[in-house]
Amino acid sequence: EQSPKAVENIFTHLDGAHGTETFWEKYWEGKSQDWFSLEIVSIGGYIQFLIRTRDKFRDLVEAAIYAQYPNAEITEIADYTDAAPKKFPDAEFEMFGTEFINVKPEVYPIRSYVQFEHSLTQELKDPMAALLENMSKIGKGEQIWFQIIITPISQKTWVAAGERLVKKLIGAKVEEKKTLLGKIVDLSAKVISPVVEQVLGSTAPPVKKPIAEAPPSLMLYLSPGERSTVEAIQNKIAKIGFKTKIRFVYLGKKEVFQKTRGVNPMVGAIKQFNTLDCQSLKPELKRVGTKAHYVF
Repeated sequence: EQSPKAVENIFTHLDGAHGTETFWEKYWEGKSQDWFSLEIVSIGGYIQFLIRTRDKFRDLVEAAIYAQYPNAEITEIADYTDAAPKKFPDAEFEMFGTEFINVKPEVYPIRSYVQFEHSLTQELKDPMAALLENMSKIGKGEQIWFQIIITPISQKTWVAAGERLVKKLIGAKVEEKKTLLGKIVDLSAKVISPVVEQVLGSTAPPVKKPIAEAPPSLMLYLSPGERSTVEAIQNKIAKIGFKTKIRFVYLGKKEVFQKTRGVNPMVGAIKQFNTLDCQSLKPELKRVGTKAHYVF
């Protein structure tokens, strides 16, 4: 048996696709960061795990999987979405689609496999079981697409945001970043002040600023839930992050299309990863014109 840690290692391996474009490549040639789509697809109850990647990263993807699962079988297939209608409304098919978005800022984590392990027996209550069970329940003429699109990114920005939030939660001093205008004003003041003193003269003794005492850390006064939140944020920013989009599509012929079978169970399966004290995932609903459309 292989633990879920193996999949975490696969994600780390895929970050090798991260590249830095030059000014010319980015703004003249229009080059952008390549991405991967990690998908679980059920066609009439038959489930497949898929990874969509550029040809040039095929070796990277295969090496990442074989390193953790030496006996895995990887096969190239055609795009399953080609069999679906390209435009809706459609005379034969109905479709529901949505994106799952964050309720709180991205530095708050969702529940990971660690929270699904029993603290004493170390037995894993696999949350994937509910997801796959729901996907196996659909029948002929129905499809479920669950897609996680990840783009490798620089880690500096979002990690810094997490560190600032942790400091704020424990009562540590947070340095506010100055705007460009503020930096120009400060620089001007530093240059002009000595000149004015030389011209007009300064007889006043320098003013001694009192030493400010460091504010007491709130870590000692945090509730168990708040302390858990701080630790969860620190654990998350210690890992490699990706720019991520999670989307879900339920497609079916009109005579068999049933949201209570294809939609509600999937939303319930995703809610397993919610936490009350940290971050939650929810479907995103946007209104276009007078009709409500789920974004996908």
